[in-house]
Amino acid sequence: MSALRLAARLSRDEQLRRGVQHYARKGSWPGQIMPSREEPKVSSVQRDAPRAPRYGAELVKGQHVLRGVRATGTSPSVTLVLPEVDTARIYAGVKTAITAAGHVAAALGRPLRVVPLVEPAAGSSAEQLGAWLRTNVQDGDALAARVSLVAAGRLAEDPPHPEDVWVPTYWTTALAVADGVHTGLVDRQRVVYLVQDFEPAFNPWGDRYALAASTYRQGFAHLVNSQPLSRYLAAQLEQPVDERHVFAPDVDLEPVRAAAAAWRPGDPAAPRVLFYARPRHPRNLYRIGLEALRIWVDRLARDGVRPQVVAAGDDVEPVDLGNGLLLQGVGKVSLQEYYAMLSRVDVGLALMHSPHPSHLPLELAGAGVPTVTNTLGSYRSAWQPGLVLADPEPRALADGLAEAWRRAAGLERHEPADPQGLGRPLPDAVRDLLRDRGLLGA
Repeated sequence: MSALRLAARLSRDEQLRRGVQHYARKGSWPGQIMPSREEPKVSSVQRDAPRAPRYGAELVKGQHVLRGVRATGTSPSVTLVLPEVDTARIYAGVKTAITAAGHVAAALGRPLRVVPLVEPAAGSSAEQLGAWLRTNVQDGDALAARVSLVAAGRLAEDPPHPEDVWVPTYWTTALAVADGVHTGLVDRQRVVYLVQDFEPAFNPWGDRYALAASTYRQGFAHLVNSQPLSRYLAAQLEQPVDERHVFAPDVDLEPVRAAAAAWRPGDPAAPRVLFYARPRHPRNLYRIGLEALRIWVDRLARDGVRPQVVAAGDDVEPVDLGNGLLLQGVGKVSLQEYYAMLSRVDVGLALMHSPHPSHLPLELAGAGVPTVTNTLGSYRSAWQPGLVLADPEPRALADGLAEAWRRAAGLERHEPADPQGLGRPLPDAVRDLLRDRGLLGA
């Protein structure tokens, strides 16, 4: 098209004229490739990936932390390896690990050494750990008298013994212990791998998923927390898990039963709800749970019922639930505060998209609180009468909350209920595993 014809068309075609003006202001024309003015977004995984092969580099932080350590200790111990230790913040998973390793130490008549991959948090010491054990673990006095705390980076100063029994739990600790096997520090036959969840699923499919999955194939003895998890693990490994090495979650029944006895009915127009809220842990389905609460709150508003919802488990800001109600967060609380909360709850919402049952739904239902949790195929069940199962979808969970409130509304007292069908007592599972491994006499 000639310049004269284009000028003539522009003079009479308003739409074309506006288009030319628009692209002139934009500085580019349709189909023209322009250099980006923004840096492309790069994930931390991409950013941290080496640009060239680095022989011997760690694939996961702490993987090689045991290198350079020699087994020159004078007496054998049971060595529990943890990602980190903060005696002011010991919760279910770490508590179970310390308890399980304590049973291993008691069965073998050995002291317990706790080895975090990093330096312990400020204020954490063997004395502080011992004080925590005396308060929070059954037979904790005996265990506290024989416990030590040594960061992995300091093991050269306090070396392990060739016959130490090692107890890794989180997958990064198992990876470090596996590296210790390959360097000759650790005897593979003397490793008791405490499996508390299917931890590859904590990561997207990729390097970390594959490395986490590899820890289950290192030839370690598996001490597995709960029957549902053992079934899931067996399906993933395509090999059976010895059922005698599977234990029920270590629920502290005494304070749970005490919470049930202390409960009194509240205002029927303001049900007290505890929401297990952990936004930083995707498996706890925080956003789905929040939307389920909003749907349920909206339904209750039609009948003039205004639930008081408290979120515990992680730090969360107040969240608008609609109808003038706010979700109020209390963050992480001490065990004593937590058990006191159980005595003031009418309905629970505790989600866990994982084959591990999770302590909170078991403890809430154990204290007689009608509690909603999610399904996960055949791996999550009604282990107690107080559990209400619903698909992990907001409307289905809102229906579950309605059912839990229906059950709760007429209660005059709470009846405690111990979980069933989740595994053997932990001490029995530990002793049988040690015998089968040849580490304990018959």
